[in-house]
Amino acid sequence: MLKRRRRSGNGEGSARKAEDDEKEDDEEENRLILSELPDDAMVAFELLRQQYPKCPVAGAYPVVLVSQVPSLRIYSIVKSRTEVDRQLDNAVKKRDIRTFKLIGYANDELIMKTPDYLRLLQEVLTFRKKASRSRCTESREEKQIDTAFRIADQLCSQGSTKRKKIEAKNDEELNRPKRGVEEVFSRFVACVISRCHHPTIMQSDLQDFLKLAPPELVDVPDAFRSSLRSSETWSDEDVKVAQRILTDCGVLVQRDNLSFIFALPGMGPFFNEIMQGRREILNVISKRRFSEMLVREIEKIRLRFSTLGMRFHLRDVIGHGNIEICETTTGPLLKFHHF
Repeated sequence: MLKRRRRSGNGEGSARKAEDDEKEDDEEENRLILSELPDDAMVAFELLRQQYPKCPVAGAYPVVLVSQVPSLRIYSIVKSRTEVDRQLDNAVKKRDIRTFKLIGYANDELIMKTPDYLRLLQEVLTFRKKASRSRCTESREEKQIDTAFRIADQLCSQGSTKRKKIEAKNDEELNRPKRGVEEVFSRFVACVISRCHHPTIMQSDLQDFLKLAPPELVDVPDAFRSSLRSSETWSDEDVKVAQRILTDCGVLVQRDNLSFIFALPGMGPFFNEIMQGRREILNVISKRRFSEMLVREIEKIRLRFSTLGMRFHLRDVIGHGNIEICETTTGPLLKFHHF
């Protein structure tokens, strides 16, 4: 009888162990499935990105305007603010999205997908190359005129040794290889974008990143690989030329003497429409009795100073914290906050 009891006990233990193993396998499988699913914040970002009109920049790629104040637009969809912040930070670290600051508006940011940003840089590069080709003929004619005057001056007068040294120095400066726009953009994408994930960058870091040889070329698009030399380091003069080209193209904006801001070329008109639509909606609601208005009523109003649509601006003012939305028996109600 004792032996039988021991055998039955061993059978129950093995059955429990098998059940525990099955539970652990199920939990691990569920964890893997959940890890493969997109985060709530990224789903909300994709929803807003599809609903919002395209940004009229060079490539017309959609962006999502967000605010750093507590009432963020994505918070209207995902209620947990800590989860939203954590998931957005993880997406930035994974290089899925990039954030951009707006000069003059400390509480506003732009979020853009990294592939869209790289395609935008490609279109800016193409536009800049076409513009440089049109100016190329003029520069060639000017060089021909300069060489003709120089030859005539040498034939008419006997140049001194000092004059010859000056001319030799000028010839060296003219013949010195300068970094082109395509090479600068390739270096910027490979060395700066891949290493800096923040919306701002210090000038010292920018210079160090441009001087160093680029890392692995895995994440660099094919359009930027052709003019990129992996083992070459740049001098201080090359870095100054690159900074000038990037600021002229609108890719970088100097914040102060020590830092730069990553910018989107052509964002001025887009942001002006956002500000005009925001002011127009706030004026309409503030003039109503008790500064309240139903959503269905305001959706019938056509904006005069913006073409981005009422839905875009409603999410903007709600996310910016100027207006609170409340559920009533007659529908969602907008309340204006007087600060």
